[in-house]
Amino acid sequence: MERRRLGLVLAGLVLAGGAVAVLRTAGGTTGAPDRTTPLPTALKAYAAEGVVAPGAGAPPAAPNSVTVTPGPRRLQLTWPAAAGAAGYDVSWAGGDTLVAEPAARITGLADGQDTEVRISSIDAFGQRSAPVTVTGRPSEEDLGADYPFVDRFTDDNRLDPRLWELTSANGCARVSPGPDGLLLTGPCSTASTQLRARTPFVVSAPFGADGVIGRFTVDTTDPGEDGVLDLDLVPGPVDLVGDSPSGLGIADGPDDAVDDPSLPPGAIRVRVASGVENATMSTSVIVYVAPGTARVAPVQLPVAAVPTPYGGLSVRWDVLLTTTGIRVLRNGVLAGGGNVVPQWSQATALVGFTGPSSGQLRTDLSLVAFGGERMTAPDAGAAPAVTPVSAVIPAPDAATEAVSGGAQLRLTVRGSTNGPNGTLTPNGVTPSFQVEVAGHRFAATQAIAGFPLQRQVDYPLVAQIPRNLLPANGSLSVRLLMAQPPGAAAEFSLAAAEFDAPAGSQNGPGYAQLPPRLAALTVGLADASGDPLASGQSAARGRLLLEVGMDGPAGQRLTGQIAGLTGFQVWLDGVELAAVPTTADGPGVAGQWAIAFDTNGIASGAHTIEVRSLGTARATAPDSTYLTFTLS
Repeated sequence: MERRRLGLVLAGLVLAGGAVAVLRTAGGTTGAPDRTTPLPTALKAYAAEGVVAPGAGAPPAAPNSVTVTPGPRRLQLTWPAAAGAAGYDVSWAGGDTLVAEPAARITGLADGQDTEVRISSIDAFGQRSAPVTVTGRPSEEDLGADYPFVDRFTDDNRLDPRLWELTSANGCARVSPGPDGLLLTGPCSTASTQLRARTPFVVSAPFGADGVIGRFTVDTTDPGEDGVLDLDLVPGPVDLVGDSPSGLGIADGPDDAVDDPSLPPGAIRVRVASGVENATMSTSVIVYVAPGTARVAPVQLPVAAVPTPYGGLSVRWDVLLTTTGIRVLRNGVLAGGGNVVPQWSQATALVGFTGPSSGQLRTDLSLVAFGGERMTAPDAGAAPAVTPVSAVIPAPDAATEAVSGGAQLRLTVRGSTNGPNGTLTPNGVTPSFQVEVAGHRFAATQAIAGFPLQRQVDYPLVAQIPRNLLPANGSLSVRLLMAQPPGAAAEFSLAAAEFDAPAGSQNGPGYAQLPPRLAALTVGLADASGDPLASGQSAARGRLLLEVGMDGPAGQRLTGQIAGLTGFQVWLDGVELAAVPTTADGPGVAGQWAIAFDTNGIASGAHTIEVRSLGTARATAPDSTYLTFTLS
């Protein structure tokens, strides 16, 4: 905090967009804050004697230069940040919403019908600007003959088990109807949830002047502002492809592919990752391949910088496989690439979603499409869900039964050792695996030839199971057995297991959506000279300055929504110092405020300040934060 700025504040000049006044207003509270009665959803401005509290000034500037992007059953709007705005109020005939960033996505609209939208800026005190009105018409793009496989999830916005298999760690994710497609939710932490297409992805002879041999297109809200989107093409029967436990490299150039030892031979992964780095929000687009993958001569790609991501906006990602390398487009603009060409004609396509660091996965998926040769999902018939009885069980090799045809069981194994120098393959010998189903044993073999067994790397296996052992419905218990070579001391776990056949509906009500959160609350303290004080630090008597901040985008990032803010209260040792309402023209969202107070009448010793923010709805959880200081 700058000394000059603090000096101006303490002198009683303009602060946080409004006039500063020394108030001595009735209505303050003494004693500890009452937490036994319902919290208020409205506040009256209050400042104790000797307290300098902020007040509202001129309203914020109105939004301008709004860009309206239509999509299927939706409109997406973006605009430059408006001066003095801490958030925005967006309304239309079907509803309204508060957003913390200059972007909004309106869903559930009717294609082909004009929708009028009004947007107002909101300042730190809830004052609204004059609204700006824009109009858009939702529409669904015709992808044309270049895409023989297209799924918009418009059949009741549900996942078709004949086309897709959902795999997530410990079943943490669910699919349910979304506002304009499919909704994936779950407390998945940072584990990946992957959708496997049962329809093979097949490249074709080059079509068009750009030498395109295949397209992999996805329209989704991932990775948003804090997450990862993986678009994987793997030449083999896999359901789950994990990450390298030792971390990943960075591309040398915009069209240089990077080795990832956790990828199976021949696999191509396009990773889009967003997050905050060095206090700046950024998105990277990198193509990863297995070590040893042949490279082609790099092309100097005119890659455009990825715009600052906004939470809740859906983005179309196109992966173009061409005769000269990989091209990745974001909303039609080149965003990255890789100097590799697939050496296979057919692959398994997976769409992977990794939630934010807060751990709550919530993503919308409105389109997956393949461009290449026309293929259909195999008609493998019904199959039960798989219930593993336990982790991988050490057992000696035993005779297995031969199976001709049958149902394919896909498994993913993960191995670990007691120390970093341990090996899963002593003397180069890989453990052998078997599955036991209804008392019968069958060989579980490597799904992709040449893929080494590595510590903490997902290792795909397949086994053929006679159809007469599969129940008509319900689940099937499967044991995975392992015979380790002499000298091995490794442990294995079963990361995923399912049949390559529809196992009934994978849809459900989804996990309960977390309620909107208030903006993230922060506080800081400085002395009369403008020097920041660490919590617990000793301060000289006189004026102290408390700076309160509420980060709207950080709050919205936690749940995808932002709650209306009625204001905040400041307490010193259980005595109310100030109450600042933020509902001048309606609910506030966020902001920055400064409050100066006099310590001359306060006893020596340690003191505690609590700042508590409150929502306009009783269902909104309040937020509190504390700091301490000492007076000599």
